[in-house]
Amino acid sequence: MAIGNGVTVPAVQLQFFPQMAYNSTTAPSVLSKETYDEMTRAMAKLKMYLEECTQTSKAARRSWSTLPDICVKAWLTYATTMIMPIVDAGYNK
Repeated sequence: MAIGNGVTVPAVQLQFFPQMAYNSTTAPSVLSKETYDEMTRAMAKLKMYLEECTQTSKAARRSWSTLPDICVKAWLTYATTMIMPIVDAGYNK
């Protein structure tokens, strides 16, 4: 059995990224409070995009090779608001 990247319900799982990066119970913080707050504020929009992407993809029964525009928007929002702050802090390079 293979798990792959383990992200099965992105709209649920990704909402915990800011908390894990700032206030993990098992590792030191990798974010400033300001960056954590920015990521937390961005999460509502990202979650909305992810949920719409999931529904659109299911309704169209599309493969991930032909992503609906909302899915591209979700991915770009995820990359810029959740991943880049961690990379910019010097982690995950």
